[in-house]
Amino acid sequence: MRRAGAPLLAIGIVLVLPSCGGDDADQQTSAGAAGEGQSATASPKAEKPSNGNGRPERAASQGATAADAGPEPGTKAVAPGVPVQRGGDNSVQTFGAEAEVDQREQALATLSAYLNARVARQWEKACAATSEEFKEQLATLVDIGKGKEKPEGCAETLRLFFRSFPRSVLRQSAQIKELLSFRVKDDYAYVIFRGAGGEVKFIAMADDDGEWKVNTTEPAAFAPNS
Repeated sequence: MRRAGAPLLAIGIVLVLPSCGGDDADQQTSAGAAGEGQSATASPKAEKPSNGNGRPERAASQGATAADAGPEPGTKAVAPGVPVQRGGDNSVQTFGAEAEVDQREQALATLSAYLNARVARQWEKACAATSEEFKEQLATLVDIGKGKEKPEGCAETLRLFFRSFPRSVLRQSAQIKELLSFRVKDDYAYVIFRGAGGEVKFIAMADDDGEWKVNTTEPAAFAPNS
């Protein structure tokens, strides 16, 4: 089984980090706006228990249903409502097994906090919802990036990366209409949810000392059936 969200920002930061400047919310979405596809994963690292018992205050997600309404914990079958590709890559949909209810609640709260902080352009708050691995890979990609000026720290990097994303795009991306599945294996997990317009998306998470944190920049939609 491959690791959740490993090539963290390869689609975005290396290609589109601009020089420092103010937010430009009215520009068109940059070429790096696309989320990671299902192939953007790698092999799991060494095992570590995924206890995930942290319970931060739940952020105001836009229409998200209760986390305890999902599949039975420990279930390995693909959750109801999650699309699969016949003969294709279903590694996200079948990753590990369904998490416990308290893990689902905590992960949903953290993901909602991250997505809503982006809408408000509160980058320190967004970074607080991301994993240490996220921040480490972010710093590495800044080092090898092609921008004229290189930002320092997670918050400044995210500000520059998302500055050309219109607020309407970020607001649409933040919509979690229904949590369909939370798949956990060792230190890594995927949140699978129904977003704006009924589109089913996923995003990688990582276990930071018992608390699930966001492990990649952007939710991605599943590839359409061929």
